[in-house]
Amino acid sequence: MKVRTSLYLDKNVLRLAKENKINLSRFLEEKLKEEFKLNEECKEDSKKRGTRAFQALDPGSNPGRRILLFV
Repeated sequence: MKVRTSLYLDKNVLRLAKENKINLSRFLEEKLKEEFKLNEECKEDSKKRGTRAFQALDPGSNPGRRILLFV
């Protein structure tokens, strides 16, 4: 079941999304599901290794790519 909600977005981001015909509801739902899956995988890896793992954005040449840090 889907429910109505509201978001606050930068007006330029909203304009670009509309210009590119991006369905914001579908896009956000897919990205949140990806995030939840990554978090679950991170937890599972931590348990297997007996460490704590953290996700971080790759500061290198691939912005937006996530890396796992184990401590």
